[in-house]
Amino acid sequence: MSSLVQDLRYGIRILRSHPGFAVVSILTLALGIGANTAIFSVVNGLLLRPLPLEEPDRLVLVRDTQPGSGSAPASFPEYLDWRERAPTFQELGAYFSTTFSLTGAGEPVQLPAMRVSANLLPMLGLAPLVGRGFRLEEEKPGGELVAMISQALWKRRFGGSRSVLGTKIVLAGKPYTLVGVLPPGFPLGSHPDVCIPLLLDAKNAPRGLHFITVVGRLRRGPDLARARSEIETLAARLRADGATRHGIEIVPLQESVVGDTRSALLVLLGAV
Repeated sequence: MSSLVQDLRYGIRILRSHPGFAVVSILTLALGIGANTAIFSVVNGLLLRPLPLEEPDRLVLVRDTQPGSGSAPASFPEYLDWRERAPTFQELGAYFSTTFSLTGAGEPVQLPAMRVSANLLPMLGLAPLVGRGFRLEEEKPGGELVAMISQALWKRRFGGSRSVLGTKIVLAGKPYTLVGVLPPGFPLGSHPDVCIPLLLDAKNAPRGLHFITVVGRLRRGPDLARARSEIETLAARLRADGATRHGIEIVPLQESVVGDTRSALLVLLGAV
């Protein structure tokens, strides 16, 4: 212990006698430690820590594959085909991003939005912060127009008051009944301020129109390799039936969220 104290005193004397060197050393250490902390926080959040969802290892992104052009979002009829004919999945949900203009409650504003299947949040293990989610009958055209909003919009625009539930908000010129508030940190899409049900059918979303992101929860039992084999069998059956000429692929949801940033993040971590 005495030798450590002596070393510290010696180091302090050296730094006092060379103040320029001391400042450079301290700044270098501060920058290095700060950079390491910042990058490791990002890497830990994206690569190391599982998604904040129920059993995230069973969640996959399901995509259409087209000859000569790689993978693409699904069409609505494809989503229905997969949901009805793929025993690989315990459940399938879908969403797509859009925008809505909010009027009638302060200044008009353009908001990032999503249309989601009624089962998407329950499938992910997420519950509304306030109110309720969507019902199956509400995701079909002709049903009651309902909406959920983000926690940020709820507080910013409506003061975080529960009394707003059940009231009408005007989105793109149409009145929607506000039924719930999204949980904070919604992990999919572009952090929407508004969600409404899908409201799609084969007439307004034909097979050739590919814009839907499909998320599936694998049933318990098969691993990813077996699930992929089952999906390839389903794709071959759909092609044989003449329903499509496309294929299907599945990717772990966490891998799809990280995407091409994995290599860049690991290189950056090594550099700092």
